[in-house]
Amino acid sequence: MSFPIAKSIPNFNACSLNVPSGVRELYQASFIKCRGIENVVLPESLDIVCGFAFYCCPNLKSVKFLNPDCDIFEYWDSEYLSTICNTYNEEDDICTYNGSIICYEDTIASEYVSVFGLKMESLGTAVRLGDVNNDRTIDAMDASAILTEYAVTSTGKPSTFNDDQRKAADVNSDSQLDARDASLVLTYYVYTSTGHNIKLADFV
Repeated sequence: MSFPIAKSIPNFNACSLNVPSGVRELYQASFIKCRGIENVVLPESLDIVCGFAFYCCPNLKSVKFLNPDCDIFEYWDSEYLSTICNTYNEEDDICTYNGSIICYEDTIASEYVSVFGLKMESLGTAVRLGDVNNDRTIDAMDASAILTEYAVTSTGKPSTFNDDQRKAADVNSDSQLDARDASLVLTYYVYTSTGHNIKLADFV
């Protein structure tokens, strides 16, 4: 699902914009020059923010990324912003952003902050379902780690996982780490390695 273009309504009246869950793509120029938007929340389902989505939104104060892997279209080799910005200097033809990017550490959004010298409010370390070793890849190594953890805890020994790893490993959300979680991760890895593109949460 993509979010509809809203450039025909530049004075879109919403101080806070919560993009609906399930939206996968924010269209190009979706909210270009919208004056009413102040705070934006982008859902976990969102895969990409396309170019000029929040270009020259003068009252924009914050953009929050809930998906640590959400991509941002931008001219990364340029010193000027075009996708998320709130100030335009006509004389120099430069757009800047003095608001906040709210995001997880070590993500595309945090890199965006670093590259363009923006202000960041951290959400902490991202927890990606199935990615137990936090290498941004869900594969057989994660399945093996979950199975090993299950073998350890099933004999009464203390867990070797931290809280974030336990959240990532509980793939079927039953508050237990067992062979079923490992099997789901391995099945997902096999499925996606053949070219299928789907999120683990949707696959489960």
